[in-house]
Amino acid sequence: MNQFFSVRITLHLALAAAGLLLACPVLEPLAARADVTSINIRDAARSEVTDPDAALALARRRLLARDVLGAEGGLERYLSVYPQEVVVRRFLGDLYFRTGDLQRAETTYREIVESYPYDSQAHHRLGMLDVLQQHIDAAIHEFGASLPESIDDLVMAHQRKGDFDGFERDMQRQAAARPGDAEAQYELGETYDDLRLPYDALTYFRRALAIYPASIDFLNGMAVAQMQTHDDAAAERTFATCLRFDAGSYACTNDLGSLYLDEKHYDAAARELSRAHELAPEGPEALVNLGYLADARGDRRDAVGYYRQAIDVWPYSPDSYVDLGFDEVQEGTIDEAEPVLLKGLAVAPDDPRIHYLLGVVDEVHGKRAEAVVEFRSAERSLDPSIAISARESISEIESSTNAGGPPARPPRSPHQGRRNTP
Repeated sequence: MNQFFSVRITLHLALAAAGLLLACPVLEPLAARADVTSINIRDAARSEVTDPDAALALARRRLLARDVLGAEGGLERYLSVYPQEVVVRRFLGDLYFRTGDLQRAETTYREIVESYPYDSQAHHRLGMLDVLQQHIDAAIHEFGASLPESIDDLVMAHQRKGDFDGFERDMQRQAAARPGDAEAQYELGETYDDLRLPYDALTYFRRALAIYPASIDFLNGMAVAQMQTHDDAAAERTFATCLRFDAGSYACTNDLGSLYLDEKHYDAAARELSRAHELAPEGPEALVNLGYLADARGDRRDAVGYYRQAIDVWPYSPDSYVDLGFDEVQEGTIDEAEPVLLKGLAVAPDDPRIHYLLGVVDEVHGKRAEAVVEFRSAERSLDPSIAISARESISEIESSTNAGGPPARPPRSPHQGRRNTP
């Protein structure tokens, strides 16, 4: 998602002025192949323990029906007969991860790396487990073993550790020393993307694509950066190229839907986002975008349903908590918003959007000192719209004026198709 903060409107002020105390290894989604998702569910059931593609298709159908335990059981039965199928084992680990059974998830991923020590996706997932358990050095080690797909999470881990400047210099040196290495160029592009420097990101994505023009990851990164620089026409062309190479790309399909959302082409957005959800029902990104689409169409009830479903399928993505908390704040149900945002904070303790919304909650409750603390955390955001809104809120509290409004919609992440889920 990539909507910037809109102008703050009247609810926040109205509630505060009236004194009303009203009541998640970032992981990349395993996108289904187009031919897999077309398998008839009856055929998939017959081949559940003989055909890995059909077993995965059946698991995804069960996830669409919100039968997570059924999906787990089917994959467990398959692996009891064909334990060597790494893709199926990884997907089963992802389901354990999703349902909070972190011990079984870790065991499953470690079984993979013991047999296949260079399996980057398993290392990536182990890194996400380490992040959740605050084992930052261990996470950095695992993310380093899973480059380039883990670059965004590696950036996040170094930021948490406090040594990001040295890491950035290392990435710049590597890209300069290896101009023919597509992955080195892409990794530096992703680093700049995370720093919200899309023009610099575009430079390195172009270099990566000049070396490897058919990379889905490189194309999606390029399109997202083009969206950030407001070159929507170029972004749409790049997404079209991506989908020509892989019509079943969850990342490109979801982010194309996000582009249409930004352009207010809601029917086109609904088409692409529904397709993305069918491709990977285990991914929360399309669900969050569908929620945002429902909000844009004025259907807040459906929006809340999508956000809650996104939390159900992947409780470790902060975007779900941000948008659900925002809607609760907009509805004035502050006591319902607060626990949602606190759960989001447990998943993403440094997310400035969550801190900003918690500051709103505290101010509405009359806890001005606590609100200032939250707004100061939000003020450190790399997104200028969040930082500006936070500074304005602090100024209003400190000057005891009532010139402010409610929180505007926090900006959506422009990478949602790429890295929030396994």
